[in-house]
Amino acid sequence: MAARQGPLKPPPEKSSSVPTAGRAAQKRRTRAAIVAAARVLIAEGQSNKEIASKLGIGVRTIETHRERIMRRLDIHSVAGLTKFAIANGLVTLEGERLE
Repeated sequence: MAARQGPLKPPPEKSSSVPTAGRAAQKRRTRAAIVAAARVLIAEGQSNKEIASKLGIGVRTIETHRERIMRRLDIHSVAGLTKFAIANGLVTLEGERLE
């Protein structure tokens, strides 16, 4: 004899009307916006803790972003990173961002 099956259940409803691919794209855009904001705040010389608080992410995440930027640019200090940002027009001495 075959095992008895219960009534068929309808497939679970999705919690959002956004397709899965759409959610992934939205998540990438959000992540990209956070990274871009972190770069600006890092260039302005703000502390890891300040940046993490403003962006709502972990301090370690900001530390990692800062380390990667410094490694790519071959810069070995936070002061050097700030100096690079000023020299390349990313920020001004007053902390205003140039566009």
